[in-house]
Amino acid sequence: MSKIINYFFKNYRTSTFALIIGMVIGSIVVIFPGWPVNESLLYISISTFALGLFIAYILGKIEYES
Repeated sequence: MSKIINYFFKNYRTSTFALIIGMVIGSIVVIFPGWPVNESLLYISISTFALGLFIAYILGKIEYES
């Protein structure tokens, strides 16, 4: 599968990125469970989202430094 994806990236770079981004955006509808029903769940959701962004930022920074 990776050889197929590599082939498409080499020969159809823009279209391949467009396809991947479209699939990611389209999957949000399936993955997103809806808005929290009470205030405490909303705060927990926002906190875990912020924590996830922070961890992704730190991991990205570590990856590009090494």
